Amino acid sequence: KTLEILLAGKKAPSGQTSVLAFAPHYKQEAIKLIGSDDQMMLTPLVYNMEEVSYLEKKLRAAIYSGYRASLENFIQYAPTADVLHLSGHAFSNDRYPQYSFFAFSKDSLSGGEQILPLIDIEQLGINARMVFLNGCRTGYGPIQKGEGALSLQRAFASAGVGSMVTTLWPVDDQTASRITRDFYTSLSGGHHIPTALQQSSLGLIDSRDPVYSHPYFWSSYVAYGLWDNPLSTVGLSPWFVGILIGGVLTVAAALFYKRRLNA
Repeated sequence: KTLEILLAGKKAPSGQTSVLAFAPHYKQEAIKLIGSDDQMMLTPLVYNMEEVSYLEKKLRAAIYSGYRASLENFIQYAPTADVLHLSGHAFSNDRYPQYSFFAFSKDSLSGGEQILPLIDIEQLGINARMVFLNGCRTGYGPIQKGEGALSLQRAFASAGVGSMVTTLWPVDDQTASRITRDFYTSLSGGHHIPTALQQSSLGLIDSRDPVYSHPYFWSSYVAYGLWDNPLSTVGLSPWFVGILIGGVLTVAAALFYKRRLNA
């Protein structure tokens, strides 16, 4: 299946999902890299499954793991998410950045398409408040004059995503899982995105682990965009805005007539 066919067959989302998480399953598959004779091996991951299981328990996230974490399901359900979490293999193509991609599971039944390239992301209608791209170099891309860095992060931002958490270099599977747990724990505790990311990094630093406390493992993660908490449901509802505007107009009218009477 091509992306065009998948988009053409996409059903309208039935409702909004607060948190949606994907953890693809890989089987040591070889992916041909466009513009190169090289291949990328999609090696099996272990801890991405733990990530989404934690999100299911902690945040009641709707999760798609294993073979269910397919490109078809992503295209179908990603537009319904307020928070979108992707944990898997990503590739940044330095020569042809438009073909940088995130890899989903190959559906065990259809054997369909599994690569989502940068050039197709804007077509998907994703407008989540936050997307966490937990893969290698998801925030990295070659800089083009007048365009900036052409990365997966930029593609999602161009599609309308308000906030992003991405990486600048390859990340360790186990560390990625721990960063995720600490980040969402802090986020659910009321912290804003930059603070939650800082807290997750401090967790590794304070662990004094001889390996994982090293900056290589935690300083790859960066936050972009709006800094507010995407898990918060607190906001200015239409009726509250109406009352606020009405109150301001009432006070302004009272002051106006008071000045008229004193004139």
